Amino acid sequence: MQIRMIIKKASASDFDSIRQLNERLLSHESRYDPYLKPADDDYDRWLSKKLRDDNTLFVVAKDSGKVIGYQLSWLENRLYMNGMIGYLCEGFVDENHRRQGICRKMLEETMKWFKDKGVSVIEADINSGNEISIDFLKSRGFFEKSKRMRVEIQ
Repeated sequence: MQIRMIIKKASASDFDSIRQLNERLLSHESRYDPYLKPADDDYDRWLSKKLRDDNTLFVVAKDSGKVIGYQLSWLENRLYMNGMIGYLCEGFVDENHRRQGICRKMLEETMKWFKDKGVSVIEADINSGNEISIDFLKSRGFFEKSKRMRVEIQ
């Protein structure tokens, strides 16, 4: 399959496509985290607000004008780290377009944006069972620095 792909900052017109990919992401991630719930109106409002936030970067990958992937990141103030870090929140690439370097290109664009914003550290939370994402981020220089723990109280 010949791809005519572009990577660009998302616009409001990309919202519905991002939302559809996000539903697929949540379905995929729910295999690793039973507490994930389907996106609802509150999530849609949050997502729409993030699209307009100057401290947030939504990157989309398009093939022939169709959104086939997205990545959501933002600046986060971590006082214990002496200032701003980049936070890589989530991303998804359509199953039919994987293994073609799309996620890598979106991450490169995101890292460039963070660097332009003066950020020198980027963090991401990944579900423990998502080995593909973990291996991808490790291949890009990320390393494990902490573990998030959870307990269900009765």
